[in-house]
Formats: sequence, C-alpha cells, structure tokens
Amino acid sequence: AHTIAEPVAPKDLKTFHVVPGDGGGTGTEADPFKGFKAADASAQPGSLFLLHAGTYAPVTLTHSGEPGKPIIYRAVGERSGIVLESVIHGEGTDKTQRAIDASNVHDLWFEKIAIDNAHNGIVMADAQRIVIRRCIITNIVYGINGASNKSKSNEAFFISDNTILGSSTWPRTKGIEEARGMQISGRGHDVCYNFVKGFSDAIDTYQGPICEAIDFHNNEIQLCTDDGSEMDYSERNTRNFENRYTNTFQGISLQPIFGGPVYVFR
Repeated sequence: AHTIAEPVAPKDLKTFHVVPGDGGGTGTEADPFKGFKAADASAQPGSLFLLHAGTYAPVTLTHSGEPGKPIIYRAVGERSGIVLESVIHGEGTDKTQRAIDASNVHDLWFEKIAIDNAHNGIVMADAQRIVIRRCIITNIVYGINGASNKSKSNEAFFISDNTILGSSTWPRTKGIEEARGMQISGRGHDVCYNFVKGFSDAIDTYQGPICEAIDFHNNEIQLCTDDGSEMDYSERNTRNFENRYTNTFQGISLQPIFGGPVYVFR
C-alpha cells in the first residue's frame, strides 16, 4: 500500500503573467493580467498563471481545470527558496473573510503563495483535485478549510510542504479556541510535510456525509491548545502516521469514529 504520487505539472501548459491590480491586461509578460479576478476570467484548463511580486486582493475563483489539465496559480520570485513577495492580503479576520475561495471548482493548484489577514486562508468546499503546495499562511483563524462537503464531492486534495502559523500561545491558558490550521472532509486526500504551529487544532478530519481514505503523514505540528490532530468523524481508512507533535494539549483525538478502521502509527 502507498499514498498517492505527488502531482506533477504537465509540460504543455499555456503560460500567462499576473500582477496586482483590478482588471485588464492580456496575460503576456508585457501586458499582464491585473489581479486574480482578471486571470480567473480568462482561465482555461491547462493554464499556468505566474503571479509576480506585490499584494493581491482576496478572490473567489470560478473557473476549473480538468483532470490532467489543471489551472495553476504559482508565485514567482524567491527569497531563500521560499516565495514571500506574492501576497494575498485579506480584509481582516472577521468570519466572512476568505483570502482564496476555491469552492465548487476542481483541478486548481496553488503554489508558493503567501496568504495573510483573513478568517480563512483557503476555502475549498465541494471541490475536487485541489493542490496546495509550498504556500505560507499567516494571521488567519482557519488556514485551510475543506470541511464543508454538502454535495459529497470533496475529493483528492493534495496539501504539502506548507507553513501555516496561527496566533494561539502555549501553554494553554483558556478553553478550546476556534483556530484550526486545517480541517478537511471527503475522500482521497493526502496531507503531508506541512509545518503547522499555534492553533487550537493543527490538522483535522471533519464531520460530513463522507470522511474516508485520508492520509496525514510526515507533518511537523507544534503549540496546539487543544488537539494536534483530530481523526474525529472518520468513517473508514483514515491514517495518521509519521507525524511529530510537540506541546499539544491532546496529541491525537479519536472520538467519535463512525465505523473505522482508523490507523495511528509511528
């Protein structure tokens, strides 16, 4: 048995350029799209959008890729191997605020993007084949929120190598806080090699019509005032292995489990 292979971008993507702004542009390097909304309006399966340095407004994405032809949003320009210059800056941590809303879409990838100042960093409800990789998410209440699954269609999220930092402090001085690094439901997800620090819970499964075949592995988790991970509401074949939990009020929660099996090892 093995986890899924890491997604590899197709070689024949059509490349476009994006800079901060509010509409316009043709997507060429000389005349880039201005803002995420302009890019989304022109997005087609097999598109690669290179996000140049600057601060971008929050966005609700409406266009999907296809299996084997994702739409990829990738920041360009590196500092010490991590992109910090391309930032989606939200409008505050009020519960309505989302930096990226990727609900009801599929085959979207987000790579090397910095996200801050929002209640939800990335929301993906009723979505499929979403890749979130090498992003930095800070000053948020929920880092990655894939909990809602009303259509029973959440499937195949690949969430890897991200840094997600919350504001909860250790040791615990109050009751259970709202803050969550990540919550997901659905099936067929792989969450691996992330660094999550400073939340109530770091990485959780979540209740919904489907919660099965989900892997949490090789994550580094620190300073959680409630659970390092909840495997709660799992139906069957969810797995938690080779993760490290340091300074968490409760390491791993397993209640309730709806059937099982749930695996926790190494």
